[in-house]
Amino acid sequence: METIDKRDGQSLVEYLKAVIVGQIRTGDLMPGQRIPSERELCATYGVSRTTARNALVDLEYKGYVTRAVGSGTFVRSKELTDRKSGNWTGTIGFLLCAHHYPVWNLREDYFYWEVMEGIQDELRSRGKSYLLFCRLEGSEEDRSAVADLNGKVDGILLAEARSNEFIRIVLELGVPTVLINPSVDHQGLDLDTVSIDNVAGSYKAVKHLIDLGHRRIGCIQGPMDSMPARDRFEGYRRALAGSDIPLIPQRVEAVPSWTTEDGLAAARKLVERAPDLTAIFCPNDTVAIGAIRGLQGLKRVPDEVSIVGFDDIAIAAHNDPPLTTLRSPILELARHACRQLVSRIEKPTLPVTGVLFAPELRTRSTTLRIAEAEPMTP
Repeated sequence: METIDKRDGQSLVEYLKAVIVGQIRTGDLMPGQRIPSERELCATYGVSRTTARNALVDLEYKGYVTRAVGSGTFVRSKELTDRKSGNWTGTIGFLLCAHHYPVWNLREDYFYWEVMEGIQDELRSRGKSYLLFCRLEGSEEDRSAVADLNGKVDGILLAEARSNEFIRIVLELGVPTVLINPSVDHQGLDLDTVSIDNVAGSYKAVKHLIDLGHRRIGCIQGPMDSMPARDRFEGYRRALAGSDIPLIPQRVEAVPSWTTEDGLAAARKLVERAPDLTAIFCPNDTVAIGAIRGLQGLKRVPDEVSIVGFDDIAIAAHNDPPLTTLRSPILELARHACRQLVSRIEKPTLPVTGVLFAPELRTRSTTLRIAEAEPMTP
């Protein structure tokens, strides 16, 4: 009987799958070849029938194998083979799920411009290239477009996925996949993830305002169908609670997308509804820059209202006034995601990882200490 080299924190199902995938990649199991049955896997690796069944079901779900009633389970005939076969493309696919803004506004999403720059730099250093595909979730054309990548890429970097259904569509390609900033509960999918620690970052931003003496702190709330937006609002809530400042609904204004136009409109609504605000936390820099523009003629920044953004995109330091913000290590995140995907392609049995990058405060000219700090009450 063989034994599975099980590592801490990983289930027997995960490692049984890894063993089978490894055999497919090395050519020990060839396209069209029959996979050992549940009973044979139990006897070979000393696992339960349930473990064997769950492993095979998930491998079929992810496109590695196909099951034929009465005949058994077989390696998919179109499964990408290992390097020895010479079928590696040297290309990585990058899919951006543009669900929270119209796709034509990608030009305004500076965060993902930097992500793409980091991906390109990392892949170029490895002699690889990438295909870019921006999409709106929910259409049959999405499935068709992803299917067109079959055989053209060795792996997928999937950013901003917010539906398990679309993740399944991508996994049908049968190639390694790494999630960047997922907006969906991906537990149980055994996928590597690389994200920004949005809760810790927004907490740090709001705590900065509190330390400057601000108590009446507003928040422009990002699109709440996005996990990063929910996490950034959660950091705002925790920072207020940690300083015994109540969260007052009139001080919160939600926006449908991450654009400067939405930030401009939201800031005006906030100060009209809560004119006593002395600070506003924004969910990203583009919204913050819009908020500064929206306050022109209403409130002076930072003399009357301090503004904090999030991400430290390139334009933030050159804004007028330069924006205080949280620096998200965007290039580092992108490069790490590339390295993790390449490692996963080269060695499918690696343990699944989840990496969070911590943002750092960048203090500039849009925040100001209140001359006489108010007591810890609204």
